[in-house]
Amino acid sequence: MSHHAFSKDTARRRALLAAALFGGLVASEPAIADVPPATGQLAPSQQASNKLFADAQKALQAGNGRLALIDLKNALAADSHNAPARVLLGRVLGMTGDSGGAERELRQARKDGAAPSLVLPPLFDVMLSRANTRLC
Repeated sequence: MSHHAFSKDTARRRALLAAALFGGLVASEPAIADVPPATGQLAPSQQASNKLFADAQKALQAGNGRLALIDLKNALAADSHNAPARVLLGRVLGMTGDSGGAERELRQARKDGAAPSLVLPPLFDVMLSRANTRLC
């Protein structure tokens, strides 16, 4: 089987799984900058976490993935329940090839209350990439 055919099959399986689980509600993966920060009255640690989250988004937009990883890890050190920061950390880890770390962060983000539409598409991608790695 060619690599191209394998990629098409993976994309098809991902779409079918998402449609089966959520009745087609997961239409497309949002852009990294689309992950919303927490709002409302916040404790100082939550404010610091949201600032670091915003800094990480800016770093990613500037192409500085290492700085984004540092900012996201610091954001979670300040507020371990910052689900948007955890989602973004999972997505960045997935992009850097750390599929185990990405899966762990995305699963925790879901436990912390992140919206399924933000967590599940990248989580499915990571899970499929890990399964494909084991098959090769």
